[in-house]
Amino acid sequence: MARPALSPDQRAAADARQRASVVGALAACIVRQGYASTTIAQVAAQAKVSNSTVYSHFADKEAILIALYGGLIDRIIATIEAADADACERGLPWRERVEAGVRSYVSTMVGGGALTRAMLIEAPAVSPRVFAARQDGRRRYLELLARLHRDAPPHAPERSRPPQVLLVAAVGGINELLLGAFEESAPRPTEEIIRDATTLLCALLSLDAAA
Repeated sequence: MARPALSPDQRAAADARQRASVVGALAACIVRQGYASTTIAQVAAQAKVSNSTVYSHFADKEAILIALYGGLIDRIIATIEAADADACERGLPWRERVEAGVRSYVSTMVGGGALTRAMLIEAPAVSPRVFAARQDGRRRYLELLARLHRDAPPHAPERSRPPQVLLVAAVGGINELLLGAFEESAPRPTEEIIRDATTLLCALLSLDAAA
């Protein structure tokens, strides 16, 4: 007996599951062998679907990488915002609030292991399309930092938005510290990275735009 036809909602849900499976398969392949060495056929095999199924959802391997990158950014931003909201709800001082956000970010990234390293180093150099996805993720992170700056002591209603260069320096500095966790010979302890990243971020966010 033929299976009943799927409703539009069921079809959409099935497509979403397939897309997620393909994206997860690329992540697994990157961890195992790196992005450059991964083929569509390997992604399809990892996801247990056909090559044609992969191509029904994504135009090419870069499109899967962009989806993977975007999903990771969504998860990271949501994690930081949740940590910040919890810190605010508990009435933590501003520096401890910043540390809570830094801790959630660094812990999530370090927990990603080889995938995080690939996303920080390998992915942005793949193509202009992937670089643009990285820039969009950085823009969202900069907006989050701008909100933290707004609440930095001494708080004043007229406190201005910090210069973009300070926010960029904060993101770049934290990611540079983060790369220390992936040094093969002597990886830096996570707590040390969190401490140094918090110190850097608090120093930069405490500066006024007029300074």
